[in-house]
Amino acid sequence: MTIDLNTGKFVYNNFHFYPQMRIDKIKSYFAQSQLELRLKNDKWETYKTTIEHYIFRFIVFDGAIKIVEIFPVGNGGETLEDTLSVLGGERVYHWGQVELNNDLKAGYKSVLIKYN
Repeated sequence: MTIDLNTGKFVYNNFHFYPQMRIDKIKSYFAQSQLELRLKNDKWETYKTTIEHYIFRFIVFDGAIKIVEIFPVGNGGETLEDTLSVLGGERVYHWGQVELNNDLKAGYKSVLIKYN
């Protein structure tokens, strides 16, 4: 798992995600059964998939990726803090930001990569 701090390009295994990436490109990475549509309205779409020890949620606005949400799961031993550390910690960049999300109402924590 890496992120290019100059461009915001996020790479996990052979999967590459970057600012303004179109949802059609994300869909091309996965079989239809691997990428679950969770929410859709006129402007927003949310998709979910699991890759190895992580759940990824992609939040898309007007067809372009805006947020990659990362949840470590399973027996890989990864923690949110590990994931955040690998991505350079919580910081704001010209392309967006990386942050720890603590959703008290929903009762979960995740790492967010937000694109402008």
